[in-house]
This record gives sequence, structure tokens and C-alpha cells, in this order.
Amino acid sequence: MSQETPEEIRARIENTRQELSTDVNTLAETVRPANVAKRQVDKVKEAAGSARDKVMGTAGTAKEKVMGSASNAGHSTTSTLGDA
Repeated sequence: MSQETPEEIRARIENTRQELSTDVNTLAETVRPANVAKRQVDKVKEAAGSARDKVMGTAGTAKEKVMGSASNAGHSTTSTLGDA
């Protein structure tokens, strides 16, 4: 095992302090009450949006249904007129 010089030890300690400081700051932001509340609000909004989409469908789905109905109505009218 190689012997570290006092400067190398100090540098390693300082590096560890910086890493710990970053970790503590990240943790503090994560558990900050305002941030916790915002995450919960975002979860509720997302759940409500998903439930709305399941019940109402998305805009793209609504457009497809309308276009499909209009197309079917056109085909129905054409075949009815063709039969006459």
C-alpha cells in the first residue's frame, strides 16, 4: 500500500466534503415542504388528466370518431342513392 502525503489526504478530505455538501443540498431540496407539496399536486393533476382522457377520450380520438362517422355517412348516402 502506498503512503499518501498530507496534501493528498487533505485533497481527498476536501473532495469528500464537497460531495457530501452536494448530497445534503439535494436531499434538503427533495424534502423541502414546498417541493413535496408541488410533487403531490402534480401527481393529482396527472391522475385527473388520465381519468378524464379515459372517460372523454383524447382530442385525436374524438377527431377520428367524427371523421369516421362523416365518412360512413357519406358512404351510406352514396350507396342509398346508388340503389335508387
